[in-house]
Amino acid sequence: MREDNAKLFIPQNAQDLAVASANGLDEMPISFKAAQDGTYVLSLEVENAEIGYLHLIDNLTGENIDLLTLPNYTFEAQKDGMTSRFRLVFNAE
Repeated sequence: MREDNAKLFIPQNAQDLAVASANGLDEMPISFKAAQDGTYVLSLEVENAEIGYLHLIDNLTGENIDLLTLPNYTFEAQKDGMTSRFRLVFNAE
């Protein structure tokens, strides 16, 4: 991966992992590292999955986005901003 690209990942055991599955978890931290200050868009495509609830929580702004009805989320980020920016929530509480 090029270091000058933005990166969306799950931090685990000092490694940056891709989002593959939740393995029965109710939520999962998602980290983001901006390549430069600016506007970014997270987009979701769900294929062959039975998902009844999927929300993206922006830990910086507090926004709660229902990704099943609004699959694109536009946000501002800074290159030196917080990387623990998001959480994916798979079950309503």
